[in-house]
Amino acid sequence: MHGSHTNSGGRLASAPTEADGDDSDPELAFEDVECGCRVALVDTAGKLENAVELLMVSGEPVAVDIEGANLGARGQMATVQLCVEGSNDVFICDIVALGEKAFSTKRASLRVLLESADIMKLFWDCRTDAKAL
Repeated sequence: MHGSHTNSGGRLASAPTEADGDDSDPELAFEDVECGCRVALVDTAGKLENAVELLMVSGEPVAVDIEGANLGARGQMATVQLCVEGSNDVFICDIVALGEKAFSTKRASLRVLLESADIMKLFWDCRTDAKAL
């Protein structure tokens, strides 16, 4: 069962976050883009935790796209883009900046989101994405 946690503007309801000592500003800063979406760059562990919590609390399917250099088993992942159904909010996760924190098991991370059986993940032609993961 999926429950929507978006407001009338197609935006996800904000979730509280706790910052690590290395995250001076865990708040997500969204920028409006021409297509009507809002985009947030996720480049710290605190921002990632906030983004993952927003996506998971929605209960809605999450669209996932991965980009990188020679993406696959031996390539390098650069970004992971995430968006939840019914929302205009897009999260661009900078995997290069996040490093191993992106897939940490100690807090809300991409690993927690992607391994969650409670959230449906939507990929399109994910052959190289799956190899990269």
